[in-house]
Amino acid sequence: GLNKPFIGWHRGNRYSQGFLLNPPTKEYLEEYISNQIAVNNIPMLKIELFDGKEVNLGVRYGFGDCYFKGAQGSGFMHARVIIDGEIWFDQLDGDGVLVCTAAGSTAYNASNYGPIETLDFEDLIVNAICPTLWCNWRPRILDRSQTVTLETLHTERRAVNLWIDGHFIDLPVQKIKVSQAKKTVALCFVKSYNFREKVEKLKLQRTKEV
Repeated sequence: GLNKPFIGWHRGNRYSQGFLLNPPTKEYLEEYISNQIAVNNIPMLKIELFDGKEVNLGVRYGFGDCYFKGAQGSGFMHARVIIDGEIWFDQLDGDGVLVCTAAGSTAYNASNYGPIETLDFEDLIVNAICPTLWCNWRPRILDRSQTVTLETLHTERRAVNLWIDGHFIDLPVQKIKVSQAKKTVALCFVKSYNFREKVEKLKLQRTKEV
């Protein structure tokens, strides 16, 4: 990579990718031009890939989220969730399962009623994608030191795909181990912009909608 800080401007809806980035207003643009910015170093996801025979297929890194989802035509999938080597959820049934950072908490995670966090939140979130009612699923927040393993089940009947930050991983991945990476992404914000306030307003709005 270029090892340079990144600054972005968000023009989409409140749940879209990049939701927490700088709004493209004249005032904020003027601050950016005059170099009135602050840099936030955001931890990435480290994602170890394995096939169905436990063969290591390499390591990938993600900024927002990674998730297993039923392949096109199969939809429904099954997965086991393991935290620090202990089975936490033996069989999750649904459309998929994800792990995300705070940066990814406003995307797929939010659309599945997961917690929305500010960018200075360094822990990880595990959430299901459209879980079945009988699973009684609840999203879980993991400490930054923990490792979560997502293991797909019954893939001979229902194929699954792995996606990282919206990109399809064209490998026969059936299990991933996800932890906080030592790598970070440097995000720039204009100094007067308060992304924490934006998140709190969104949380309040979601509470009113329920």
